Amino acid sequence: MPAADTFAAAGFHFALVLYEGGEFDGILTSGRKSSAVRATVGALSADGKLAVLAAGPDFDFPGVDYGGDEDVTFRFRPKGPPGDAARRPSPQ
Repeated sequence: MPAADTFAAAGFHFALVLYEGGEFDGILTSGRKSSAVRATVGALSADGKLAVLAAGPDFDFPGVDYGGDEDVTFRFRPKGPPGDAARRPSPQ
């Protein structure tokens, strides 16, 4: 569990991109922090029966500037094999 002040000087912005066929991207578009912010990145179905893990549980969210060059993107493919999620570079 993070220290109580871990998020006091941290802020993160995310985007969700939906594609036909059920795929989607979770994108960290900007982030600032003063210490490590570790988490699990994944998706959970509405009924809680299907979970896909992309990173974690110790994924350290990086500091990301505005502009898109440093965005961190995770592509989720719910129709693929179990656990089918991948971190991929952002489109340039």
